[in-house]
Amino acid sequence: MKIVVKDSYLSTRPKQVEGKIVPKYAFHTVKPKYGGVLLYSGTQSNVLKRDERCGVHVQRHTDNTVLKQEGVVTPIPNLVIGATIGVDLGVNVVGCGYCPTNNRVYFQTGSGGTFYVANPETNTIETSFSGGSSSTANSKMVFCPLNNSFYVSHTAFTPNRITLVNCSNNSATPIIDVGGISAAWGMEYCPTNQKLYFCNTNSTVSSSVGVLEPLTNTVSGHIQFPSSGNVWDLVYCPTTDHLYSIQSPTGQPGVIRVINPQTNTIVANIQLDPNSVPRAIEYCPLTDEIVVVTSNDRKIYAINPHTNTIRDKRDITLSGVLRSPVAIAYNPAHGRLHVSHALVTTQIPAYSSVDPYSLVIERYIPTTQVASPQILQPFRSTYCPTNKKMYVGNGLQVADPSFQNFVTVLDYTY
Repeated sequence: MKIVVKDSYLSTRPKQVEGKIVPKYAFHTVKPKYGGVLLYSGTQSNVLKRDERCGVHVQRHTDNTVLKQEGVVTPIPNLVIGATIGVDLGVNVVGCGYCPTNNRVYFQTGSGGTFYVANPETNTIETSFSGGSSSTANSKMVFCPLNNSFYVSHTAFTPNRITLVNCSNNSATPIIDVGGISAAWGMEYCPTNQKLYFCNTNSTVSSSVGVLEPLTNTVSGHIQFPSSGNVWDLVYCPTTDHLYSIQSPTGQPGVIRVINPQTNTIVANIQLDPNSVPRAIEYCPLTDEIVVVTSNDRKIYAINPHTNTIRDKRDITLSGVLRSPVAIAYNPAHGRLHVSHALVTTQIPAYSSVDPYSLVIERYIPTTQVASPQILQPFRSTYCPTNKKMYVGNGLQVADPSFQNFVTVLDYTY
């Protein structure tokens, strides 16, 4: 096991206040959740705050002083391939989702829209069924507890519909005619008003987020954006009860639109760097932040949802190689962000593990390690809480009807 000295933990905003005062110049040792030792010292005025992963953090005082960090030693987990789950020959796995009511992981393929149901205890396919709609890449599967179903967005399909997947009988019905949309990349469920929200990309009804009523499976309205351009994805933040949607306005830098679901209005806009094209967004409960990855400038952003400001941003290229991030998901069991990196020119795509505090890539695995010489394009992933693993859909960079594609199961070791 490789031991690495970390230096970013005391400078970040922790989760909850412990309410204890550090005695002046006292030294304290705390065992973090994932091993190692946290040692710090400080002055009377600093208040301890506890974090789920690292044990203890420290609050900045009004004079902006921080406890002196003596050292944080914690192991960085190794990202490993835990298993692979084979699907039909030559197909792309473009969407993944976990169903909590039957403890099964669902996958969607691009060609024909076939769905597969896998048992995460054995990592084997139990059944498959037709979906009726095709998708080219990055379909999003969102679970709705109101009707025990997934709602599945599509990136390119005919007709223009969103598919309903019933987890009770494993059937799929393309029932929702959204109209005028050629690519509905992102989708999210809001628990406080029990509605679903979907992105309108390449839309004839202008750039917007649609509002879907899951009890009637009808579209009740659209939240219009102030400028045109692709709307890629959105995520719900439980600590602010807001939705955060990423857009690439035509001829402008990327932007995050903050939506109040109680009024269905845009309440804030967060500008990203010039030349940025935001491609994926996730909520990280460990840091209570919104995390965004961009493709053109290949960056990762951490957003404070309470102030709607950028806390930090970093380059997310791998070892200096330009690999574009296209999807992101949080793994709560190991406190890491999982990023899927696309093919850029002749470079190989990869899966990576990112520290949500420092935004640094700690581990990565090129897809050629699991499918050489075939080049796999990783898409969206989903977390399974019963086995604490990530499931990643893969596409084929070059069509090959003789190649049995698969879902990659990512795990961590210490």
